Amino acid sequence: MGRQGQRWPVWILLLGLSVCVSGITREELFPFGRNAGDRALDEGSDETQEISLQKPVTFYSGQFSQIYVSINTNGFVALEKPAGESEYLGNMPAGFGMIAALQGDLDTSDGEGKVFFRQDSSPALLQQAADHINRAFPEDDVVNPISAVVVTWVDVASHRTESRGDGPEPSGRRNTFQLVIASLETQSYAILLYPREAMQFQSTSSYTMHAGFSKGQDKYFSSKQAPYYRITDDTEASVRNLAEMNGKVSGRVVVGNSQVPVDFASNDLHSYVVVNDGRAYVAISAIPPIVGFSLQPLSSVGGIIGWAFALQQPGFKNGFSIIGGVFRRQAEVTFQPGGERLTISQEFKGIDEHDHLMVDTRLEGKIPELPQGATVQIEPYTEIYQYSTNLITASSTREYVINLQDQSTQSRSFKFRETITFEGCQHDEVVRALPSTQMLSVDQVFVMYDRGEELLRYAMTNKIGDVNGGQTEENPCFTGRHGCDTNAVCRPGQGNQFTCECAAGFTGDGRACNEVQRPVDPCRIGTHDCDVPERARCSYTGGSSYICTCLPGFMGDGRSCQDIDECQVNQCHENAVCFNTPGSFTCQCNPGFYGDGFHCSTEYEKTRCQLHRESVLGAGPRGPRPVPGQYVPTCDAQGEYDPMQCHASAGQCWCVDRNGLEISGTRTGPGRFPECPGHDVPRPIGPTPDPNISPLPPGSHILFAQSGKIEYIPLEGHNLKKNEAKTALHLPEKVVIGIAYDCVEKMVYWTDISTPAISRASLQGGEPVHIIKSDLSSPEGIAIDHLGRNVFWTDSMKDRIEVSSLDGSQRRVLINTDLVNPRAILTDPTNGYIYWADWNRDAPKIEMAYMDGTNRRVLAKDGLGLPNGLTYDPQTSLLCWADAGTSQLFECLGGKTTDSGVFLTVCVFVLIRGAVIVVDRHARREVDEFQPQKRTRLYGITTAHAHCPSGQNYCSSNNGGCTHFCLATPAGRSCRCPDNAAGLGCVEREGWN
Repeated sequence: MGRQGQRWPVWILLLGLSVCVSGITREELFPFGRNAGDRALDEGSDETQEISLQKPVTFYSGQFSQIYVSINTNGFVALEKPAGESEYLGNMPAGFGMIAALQGDLDTSDGEGKVFFRQDSSPALLQQAADHINRAFPEDDVVNPISAVVVTWVDVASHRTESRGDGPEPSGRRNTFQLVIASLETQSYAILLYPREAMQFQSTSSYTMHAGFSKGQDKYFSSKQAPYYRITDDTEASVRNLAEMNGKVSGRVVVGNSQVPVDFASNDLHSYVVVNDGRAYVAISAIPPIVGFSLQPLSSVGGIIGWAFALQQPGFKNGFSIIGGVFRRQAEVTFQPGGERLTISQEFKGIDEHDHLMVDTRLEGKIPELPQGATVQIEPYTEIYQYSTNLITASSTREYVINLQDQSTQSRSFKFRETITFEGCQHDEVVRALPSTQMLSVDQVFVMYDRGEELLRYAMTNKIGDVNGGQTEENPCFTGRHGCDTNAVCRPGQGNQFTCECAAGFTGDGRACNEVQRPVDPCRIGTHDCDVPERARCSYTGGSSYICTCLPGFMGDGRSCQDIDECQVNQCHENAVCFNTPGSFTCQCNPGFYGDGFHCSTEYEKTRCQLHRESVLGAGPRGPRPVPGQYVPTCDAQGEYDPMQCHASAGQCWCVDRNGLEISGTRTGPGRFPECPGHDVPRPIGPTPDPNISPLPPGSHILFAQSGKIEYIPLEGHNLKKNEAKTALHLPEKVVIGIAYDCVEKMVYWTDISTPAISRASLQGGEPVHIIKSDLSSPEGIAIDHLGRNVFWTDSMKDRIEVSSLDGSQRRVLINTDLVNPRAILTDPTNGYIYWADWNRDAPKIEMAYMDGTNRRVLAKDGLGLPNGLTYDPQTSLLCWADAGTSQLFECLGGKTTDSGVFLTVCVFVLIRGAVIVVDRHARREVDEFQPQKRTRLYGITTAHAHCPSGQNYCSSNNGGCTHFCLATPAGRSCRCPDNAAGLGCVEREGWN
């Protein structure tokens, strides 16, 4: 399975660490169950199901078209007919071809546990598998599986031994885990997933459970054992849950002879510890390659965590047992032979509400440079710690070997001195009973820098004990052979004596601990049998009970719900057409009629807001004209008053009621906006949201495109409310590049290069609709003119910029000359401009023109690489962009308070490193970062404002008096015709004001 040669066990090992360290939840498993198209194995304690594969699985040197799913209760997939239980339970490697997800004596005969399996070639699942594999092999070619086998053990129990009767153990503990075999034509990969909260036991009967791979016996050489690989060993500790720590890394580090320091700004640090054997894992994210390789020798960053949770020998205590989780540590590192010095300052802040130990780390100083691609090997070492009432000190010399890409090696070392301070007490019995010195022994040190993920990893095994290294005999608490329950603590005594104590929340004798029963909500954990969430609702009623009810627009018993065709009892107007949709319906007036579909008439009835607006704008022979300095009301898509009104000239905003009357005390000054409640205007019964759409909550948001979906992050000022980020729109099998938001109708527009097409959908509900499907090659950038009601886009293969009406019914090419690779585009409707970036690698540039395509000119061309991500700040008149070619985070041009051509850094949102980054214009650095849960390439980004920006233009009312396109210019507007406008009665007017 996996790469040729020796790469596959390395991948499996890393994947095993990744599975444990990531601490996935049950919701992060691949889809499973009946709704995912799974079949279920028969209930029992040793059931086997052979399945024929549509695509073969490659295992070691062979390909297999059948596999035996003997995993129903025993947790493995066999590549040949499996032997009896007595031959493989407790034995690893097995005597036959086996992929062991978590092999043990398991049972589903009580009907609660299930084993689901299926073959799946759907694009969404294959992409999910590819993401896992490509993260494991960041430096190899991108893998795209063509088929997958998904096997999921759900709530399986340990089988009761014969002496105690048949069936599952009565302890109530259950395990859930998953194996995904993803295959290409000649290679296969195994992905093993273990949800932290769903792994409640690690042994069955008298056997420790095993995970790994076995080719079986080589029958050509006297039944010799063939190659195998074990992920776990014979101890329960190898499959236990891990203690978890989170924190941030900041500071400034100079690498080698570089004159430019590398800044760390709240880089994430995650650490996990296997408490019962002292193994510690530390990962630091977003480390650029310029410093990542050179930080590998500094396992000391995570060494303090190893000391805090080291395996305790009798009579000795680790750091956490002595001083708890609140202390400060400062370490001085002096590298030899160059004398570079680095200070590591760490503050441990105790346990947070998620039971995670919190730690802040700061790095300051200089480190020697390691070549790109170098790896580091650190030899086992010991360190003597000296203890007093408020102070702990240690010093040592560390040696390490640098392995270069040309196969040569270099031996280096550094001197290390650390001081740990804490609030102690001279009467503390724990500290007083301790020896004045203890020795930390560290071995199995592993360090790695992942260039693709920009991730730095450290791992080590730690033991605290006598400075002489002596221990008369091994206590079972330290060898893992104590037999205590997984949910118990082993307490060592004298010699080989020990006791087992159940952990908090469990009861028993320590060798068998049962969780104190708490009510289980089937609706929350997904064990109910209600219909899918798009059709039914599960309501928890206490205990283990729940009620299934169909959603409005569906009928049934809640476990099976059918769509109601509302159009059969037509509720629409007689001059309207009814369209049935899943769970709802829509009404649309016939051509020549106006209204919402429930009320249609031949005359368009204007609302109070629309009449108010027109009375202010007036109507001359050349259409409505804004009057300078006068307040013009804004109306929403239904013609009602927007809850917030603004006076553009005075720079003031205020809230109004549904009649347009100002609400006292809500008026604000320039640059500030009041929080205005919605009007809750009664609406006729209409469509409910599409199941693929999550309506945006009130407020402003960042929208960004990732793979086949559009996601949003709520904003509070310029701060990202990261915990409330969700997917707004699922678009499976689409490649979304550019996105734009219409603040008037609350619609999102996007370009898709897979179809290709330009589409839109209401984020308040409704189906995604293509507005442009023909004569497109590679549509990329997209922008909305919310005043003129038009959409602009670039096509990087046809090399042109186009405009169309929002519904796509009218379309016109604006610019098709001197363009090589146009990408990002944006509009400034109030001033009548469009801006775009051209990725011409020989002569990149940023240009602007009037919205009718005239008066085109180049704004920037010198010092550009691949300009993209254009954004415009109307308050400062700054045009800003990111540059993928020069790696500049953001550059800006113009501004009311600066001379033309001065570049500044402003507060913007930008996509880099697969994340949404917030850049502060004053601090001139990154100040926040959002990492999507699924790490794939991000493309378009835009802001969905709660209210439309203030401002007007000549196209704002009555389409500017134009018959078709009204395209704003700085001094007026141009009336333009669509391409192929013959017979439309279209009238063109140039630069009309």
